[in-house]
Amino acid sequence: MRESGTRPRRTMSCKVIRSSKAFALQLSTEFKLCIACLGWLGLLLAIFASSDTASVVATVVGVLSIVVSAIAIRREILRREGSERALRAAEQKIRDIFDNSLIGSFESTEDGRWLTANNTMAAMLGYDSPEELLRHRNDLKTPLYVDPEARSALIKRLSDKGEIQDCQAKWFRKDGTTVWVTGTGRVVDDGNGRRHFEAMLHDITERKLAEEQLAKLKSELENVLNSATGVSIVSADVQGRITIFNNGAERMLGYSAEEMIGNVCDRFHYDPELTERCRELAARLGRRVSRFDVFVENVREGGHQIRDWTYVRKDGSHLGVSVTVTGIRNAKGDLIGFLSIGTDITERKRAEQDRVLLEQQLRRKNMDLERETRRVLEASRMKSEFLANMSHELRTPLNGIIGFAEMMHDEVIGSVSSDHKEYLNDILISGRHLLQLINDILDLSKVEAGKMEFQPENVDVEALVGEVYAILKSLSNNKQIQIETDLDPRIRHVRLDPRKLKQVVYNYLSNAIKFTPDRGRISVRTQPESGHMFRIEVEDTGIGIKAEDLSQLFVEFQQLDSSTAKRYPGTGLGLALTKRIAEAQGGRVGVESALGKGSTFYAVLPLIGKPLITSDPVLAAMGNPSAKDAQPDDGALELVNTFAFSTEGDEQRTHSDR
Repeated sequence: MRESGTRPRRTMSCKVIRSSKAFALQLSTEFKLCIACLGWLGLLLAIFASSDTASVVATVVGVLSIVVSAIAIRREILRREGSERALRAAEQKIRDIFDNSLIGSFESTEDGRWLTANNTMAAMLGYDSPEELLRHRNDLKTPLYVDPEARSALIKRLSDKGEIQDCQAKWFRKDGTTVWVTGTGRVVDDGNGRRHFEAMLHDITERKLAEEQLAKLKSELENVLNSATGVSIVSADVQGRITIFNNGAERMLGYSAEEMIGNVCDRFHYDPELTERCRELAARLGRRVSRFDVFVENVREGGHQIRDWTYVRKDGSHLGVSVTVTGIRNAKGDLIGFLSIGTDITERKRAEQDRVLLEQQLRRKNMDLERETRRVLEASRMKSEFLANMSHELRTPLNGIIGFAEMMHDEVIGSVSSDHKEYLNDILISGRHLLQLINDILDLSKVEAGKMEFQPENVDVEALVGEVYAILKSLSNNKQIQIETDLDPRIRHVRLDPRKLKQVVYNYLSNAIKFTPDRGRISVRTQPESGHMFRIEVEDTGIGIKAEDLSQLFVEFQQLDSSTAKRYPGTGLGLALTKRIAEAQGGRVGVESALGKGSTFYAVLPLIGKPLITSDPVLAAMGNPSAKDAQPDDGALELVNTFAFSTEGDEQRTHSDR
């Protein structure tokens, strides 16, 4: 019986156990413990039971109670473990949020000891980690508040209110620099009678710096406005009502700022002028305009306006001013007002009137000077024409005198005594000197009158210099002067008027021989110049020239002083003629000299000259037709050149006195 009843009991027990699992899940923890105790009690009863039936029942009840309680306890353990894990995860998540928040957070006690701080708070104060920050605050007692009294004030506010918003403080960072922080703070009670403070802060240093700069700029602007007594600074809103009236405007107009602020800005403008300009603006725009539009119409369109106005002072007097008007715009670019800066231009107006008067006087002076210049130029032209004509008339009979004297001197028409021959030689020397003087005057007058003709030809510079040297060789030999040449082969061939070029070289070289003492040295050089020009220069070891006397060279009939004129005879026309010849072809002349050491005369001429008849630039500017249309005296010019370069002996006698 006992064995046959065992299987049903087991089957029933299994069913009861399975049913008990679901039931056990619904039981509370306390009840589960009670069931477990009953199960153990049932097992004890089964052991000590007297009958089999009671023993079986007690055993089943005990086993069921133990199984149910075991299952329930196991499930409770698993549930609590899961809750603890979830709680730890939530705590970690909150800690991560706290540490990585963009807001700096910290907790501290009433006595200033910091309990916690996040990474943002540490970075804000320049520390590498919250631990380092806490160590500096709590162990090293590093100062935090720039103003120690600021913390006491904050603690008092927190104690009174429990929580404060937008509290600001200036703190020291780790490196000694400062940082401005702001945020919220509150008092936290831990339930045991102790309390601490929590704060959430963010860095506002840049904002504070901007506010300080703005305050500084505002202060400076106020100082500028108040110190700018030389200009009027007036600001108005978009309706034209004055909002700023500085000290300069008060001084300039006589009104006080209290009198003007709130009034329209046309109050101190000259009414007839304003009305006329208002009418002009209305006509230009084709619509009606207000008086204020006259000041700001261009500014409304995005530009600025600078204009002269007439102000009317409080005492009724008028003042000329130059006014610059610009727009005042907000951050969105909307026009919110206008700023005008006025400058007193009374002195400028007076200076302009004086300038106009001076210009009128100068114009009259220039007209008088122009008339006088015309008269002088006309007299110069007539003088040149007279000299040219008279020189020609004088030269014709003089050539006859020289010719007959040569025939008698050379005994072509019969023999003469030695005394007569000496007298005839004096006649020839004097006649030729006079003829050369006439020839120089003729050439110079032709240049001045615009009658000198230039006919460029291919010229061998080396050959031309050799010809001039041959003419003057006798003179240089008599003084035992050594003449050297250094001619650049790159400019051996030029295209110029050969007669004029020979005259330039001759004048320079003959002067060098004349003013160089015995056994001296002379150098003739050529070299290229920029701009398709070349330079020919003659250097000597002669007496030299004083620096203050250089300006007297190249001037007609000008010699340095009377003693020099007596020792070195000449007409003073050679250098002047050389200068005119060079300048007529677009060139120039010059000299470099040191007293007692020698001189270097040079001429810069074009490599390729152009055919032309010179026209004096002043005469051309005055519209003188004779300077443009006159034809050269070919016969006279040919006679001069034929005579000047005919024979070596004649030239020695003719030019030895230059």
